[in-house]
Amino acid sequence: MSYSAYFTLSIREAEHVLKALVITVILVGCVQAQEQQEPSNFDIPPRAHQEFLRKTSEGEIERTSSSRRQQVRLAQIREDSRAIQTINAEAIRPALQAPSLDYKRVAKAASEIKRRAVRLQKNLALPEPLEPSDQRTSWTTSYVGQIKVLDGLIWDFVSNPLFRNTDLIDVQLAAEASKNLHGIVSTSDLLRKVGHE
Repeated sequence: MSYSAYFTLSIREAEHVLKALVITVILVGCVQAQEQQEPSNFDIPPRAHQEFLRKTSEGEIERTSSSRRQQVRLAQIREDSRAIQTINAEAIRPALQAPSLDYKRVAKAASEIKRRAVRLQKNLALPEPLEPSDQRTSWTTSYVGQIKVLDGLIWDFVSNPLFRNTDLIDVQLAAEASKNLHGIVSTSDLLRKVGHE
């Protein structure tokens, strides 16, 4: 029997081997980049490497793609935007019309709005606002006045045309959205603190 019999691969097998090698090179590069302080310490035992190649070629291991992370981010943005609007409609606006103010309910709603707004800041990666949100978050007005401010900031943020036309990024609209979002975070934080006192 000739040596060529041992080294003959079908096209499908060659594709699997090639995929496994490409993924291995990518993973090794990622791990070495993460271990910049001691890159020489990275060593794959031969048996573990062969097991990894086998699993990759058989489709048992899938490489985490950046598109999957992007989909998660977009889903969180949609979820947080809707949640902020819902909480505003169900807890913040009704507080303005209630005969007596339920501080704890407003504080709880403000706390959730802040949590969602902070995650929106992270996921949207908008530019830092050049100026504060019209100074509307300072305690120059009453608690009810700050609830009105929060309601207005949320409305301004969710109605920003930037989120309707995603094909074109308008720098001015992005700056406005960033300013509103920062205002939502700071105003909701103030409402949360006072409501828990």
